[in-house]
Amino acid sequence: MAYELRRFLERKREIDLVRGALDGARHGRGGVLVFEGASGLGKTSLLRVTRELAVDSGFQVLHASGSEFEQGFPWGVARQLLEPVLESESSESVTKLWAGPAALAESLFNYEAVNYVQNSAGQENDLHAILHGLYWLCRRISERQPLLISIDDAQWMDAPSLRFIGYLVNRLEGVSVEVALTNSPAERTDSQDLLAAACSSPHTKFSRLQPLSMHSVREMCTERLACEPNESFVRACHAITEGNPLYLLALLEDAVSHGIEPREGAIPRLRELSPRRLSLNVLRSMNRLPDTAVELAGAIAVLGADAEPRHCATVAGLEDSDAVAMAGKLRDARILRHGVPYTFLRPIVRQVVYAEMPAQARHAAHYRAARSLMGTAAVTTAADHLCRTEPAADPWVSSVLRTAARKAIQGLERHDAVRYLHRALAEPPSEEDSPRVLAELGAAELRSREPSAVEHLLEALWRTTDRELQRAVRLDLGQALAASGRNVEAVDVLTDLDAVLGPDTCASDRHARAFASLLTHLTGGRDAVATTGLSCMRAGGPFRGHAAAEALRRNVPAHRVARLAVSATAHAPEAEEQDVELPERAVAAWVLMHCDRYHEAETVLSELVQHATEGGQVLAATTAQGMRSALLLVTGRLDEAESAARRILRGHDPDSLAIAGVPLAAATLVQSLVETDRVKEAEELLEQLGMANELPESLTYLPLRQARGRLRIVQGMLEEGTQELLGCHRLATDRGWDHPGAGPGYLADVAHGLMRLGDSDAGSRLAHDEVARARAFGAALPLAVALRTCGELLGGKAGLEQLEEADALLSGQPQMLERTRTLLSLGAALRRAGHRSAARQRLSSAVELAGRYGATRIEKVAHAELRLAGGRTRHLHGCAGKQLTPAERRVVEKASSGMSNKEISRTLFVTVKTVEWHLSQAYSKLGISRRSELHQALAAENGTAPDPSSMQSKAG
Repeated sequence: MAYELRRFLERKREIDLVRGALDGARHGRGGVLVFEGASGLGKTSLLRVTRELAVDSGFQVLHASGSEFEQGFPWGVARQLLEPVLESESSESVTKLWAGPAALAESLFNYEAVNYVQNSAGQENDLHAILHGLYWLCRRISERQPLLISIDDAQWMDAPSLRFIGYLVNRLEGVSVEVALTNSPAERTDSQDLLAAACSSPHTKFSRLQPLSMHSVREMCTERLACEPNESFVRACHAITEGNPLYLLALLEDAVSHGIEPREGAIPRLRELSPRRLSLNVLRSMNRLPDTAVELAGAIAVLGADAEPRHCATVAGLEDSDAVAMAGKLRDARILRHGVPYTFLRPIVRQVVYAEMPAQARHAAHYRAARSLMGTAAVTTAADHLCRTEPAADPWVSSVLRTAARKAIQGLERHDAVRYLHRALAEPPSEEDSPRVLAELGAAELRSREPSAVEHLLEALWRTTDRELQRAVRLDLGQALAASGRNVEAVDVLTDLDAVLGPDTCASDRHARAFASLLTHLTGGRDAVATTGLSCMRAGGPFRGHAAAEALRRNVPAHRVARLAVSATAHAPEAEEQDVELPERAVAAWVLMHCDRYHEAETVLSELVQHATEGGQVLAATTAQGMRSALLLVTGRLDEAESAARRILRGHDPDSLAIAGVPLAAATLVQSLVETDRVKEAEELLEQLGMANELPESLTYLPLRQARGRLRIVQGMLEEGTQELLGCHRLATDRGWDHPGAGPGYLADVAHGLMRLGDSDAGSRLAHDEVARARAFGAALPLAVALRTCGELLGGKAGLEQLEEADALLSGQPQMLERTRTLLSLGAALRRAGHRSAARQRLSSAVELAGRYGATRIEKVAHAELRLAGGRTRHLHGCAGKQLTPAERRVVEKASSGMSNKEISRTLFVTVKTVEWHLSQAYSKLGISRRSELHQALAAENGTAPDPSSMQSKAG
């Protein structure tokens, strides 16, 4: 019993009310308890608990239930209550109970009479005598021990029994009798007036039950599912059931039986459940209604949010006036809410109505809904309905689905586009349209990173003879093959245009040849093809960005390469006519980044992301976003780089197509996690993405290989990490990617790794060669990294001079991560040379910059060096709020507002682990240990006094 009460969620007030009422009845202060509320809110359970508490308190309990099927049976509830007592007592005890005025009701229980049924009805002629006799019978019972009369579903009581209860409750003064009833006022019955009169006694106490809160729904989900549910899953359960405990239990039981896990991705399946227990209740109500009302309910279930009266009438096949009349009947039956568009009283009722529709009727209703909505709703709404119909070779269906797919792609709803086109292909389309549908499906799958894109594009190419369609398909097929790691096949498809299509060129041809040439550059080899492809991309040609990339690959000085790239950004269109993976402006921006032109590159990439997104160009937008995430990392904006990379990688798995932006985003995210000292999370990320083992030998994967090698070194696997980085160096050299801007940071790690592994000569040669190449190239970042590496390896006065030169190169530059590393190296070298004052200055700056940008690993080392240099040291992260990084500030502000870690992760597009890590860092910096202290700490940091009442509420 104690367990039951402990788990009785949000009903403490009612339990306390029961305890007080029973205590009063035990002392001769009888009364009435009425639990009211909609079906499923727990009235019956509360009544059961009331009976159990009464038994524990020494009460005799009489229980009965009203029933709509027995409402016309006179004295049915009264007999339910009293028959068990009269049957269980000895004849002597029964005689005592019937003594005195109680005998007036004795004939009511005389079942031996031949005309019992007629006599039962005729007893109403002497109603007052029977009521008085029943009252005294209850008094006689209560004289032996306190009495509880428990009646469930009192709204369905028969009229004579209700009159008895009304008679009894007005005579409870000084009597040890407690009456407990449940009532559903929404269920209009003939007895409601009598029930209202019976409950109008001054001794009556009401409790109107309310739905469960989100907190209790979460608790119930956790208990029933035996695990911690996803926050979105909990919200979906609350929305579907509106906090109704009975509905929630039924939903969770059904979810368990269907193997649905409590995670965000399972919500669509959850919304389709129709628990059998609830189905029976809904069907019972529906069976009392005319067939036309049932058809209207089905139409409303099919239309959902679009259930306007005229659409509902069309789908149900009714006249408008008949539909309005049937809607009224559905409202009277407590199935529909008032107002328009039509909505069910509870979302779960819609699921039940929808699930119980015959399959053929449901498919037909969806088809009529699509037809009706085409003129007023978005074409994607009609397409959603058509996806729920059976194929019938209807050209109109195929046309609507293809139009909806194009709209979905423009709105970046790639997965919806794939769904529509799969359904269009199943219709099926005409023989003439079939290759186009296949091509559209393959293109949508490419943008959704689905491997089946290659299969469908190949089939479209094989089945069509249309030259323009072949050109478009070849471009998408080449990109899909490249994203599958089949680079040689991709180049063949993209360059075999003259033989198949003739010498005429169009935009698709030029893009295909340009992508083939760039792909050859990225994958290496095929020099003849690359030379042919690049002949159309010399300066002044239509692809200046690709010419700039080729100049960068051939180690042309940075200022000349940048000039080509700037020219490319000036002449290239803001958005290409076609969605290509490596658009001209993106290639030019990437080149500008390697030439220290970060501001210009970021402007170009931001504009490209905007225009590509607005134009529905998924591939271009993803590539630009991936490049921008790398730029954010280099310039020290670690939290922004992490967020940008996570947006690209959301939903990516080992089977997905790895378009160019994906490995670049993965590299950025791994680097960000390493710099912020979240090494384990970086390792887990690589496993989740399927990028922890063998990777394609392509330039697009080189940054990821470098990031992975650095991660291995940080994890203590020095030899493994150094070998991976050496492999990157060999691959870049063999394939002609070893220009100074290709990855100066990883070469520094290679040199240090070789020295720590005992091959100091090789490390020094590599560092010195890199200084010479970087000087010839002329960009600040690669030269500064090379000088820092040489300075660290060389040591002494000569090494210090190189570190000073590296620091001077980066002074005022935006490469904040490398600037921080250089300050740390220079400060440490100055300390070792005995220049402690200068060392403290550089190391303090390194600590400040690392803290500002959230580079925790650098900050820890700089802090230790500063302490060795005799500098004043604070706690590692300081104690002032100004040391919070932007990412930490965003997290703590949301946590301070009351959001949970899961809610914050969903809002900021990061993992829960990331939120936890930022909070732990912020707690340390703010000098607090609990979430409840955040509000006060932030207020103090902002110079404002916290409101005491607000603080109390936060703490609560």
